[in-house]
Amino acid sequence: MRPEGGNEAHLWDMRDAAVRLLRIMSGVSHERYATDEVYRLAAERLLQNIGEAARRLPTEFRGEHPKIAWQSIIGQRNILVHEYGEVDAELVWRTLSHDVDDLVRRLDPLISVDPEAK
Repeated sequence: MRPEGGNEAHLWDMRDAAVRLLRIMSGVSHERYATDEVYRLAAERLLQNIGEAARRLPTEFRGEHPKIAWQSIIGQRNILVHEYGEVDAELVWRTLSHDVDDLVRRLDPLISVDPEAK
């Protein structure tokens, strides 16, 4: 169950969006991602959610957890939100392919995760 406030709520929001993203993109090939606007838009939206939740965490908290690429996460969110014509679909694909699963693993120890929520 999602906490009501504070850092854990933001971490939970990040994890929830990342898990949803992994579920949606499971089995989707690079070619399908590149040619299917629905997958691209879903991925971009969930990455925005991850970045927004990360942005809301205090700088001090982020500094205490340097194994998470906070600046990259927030930076990608800013590009997705503010620079519509500049979205690099290949960068988003690399993030999906290499970073999202790792993010979930790094977030899990920071929050109270229900084993059924995976």
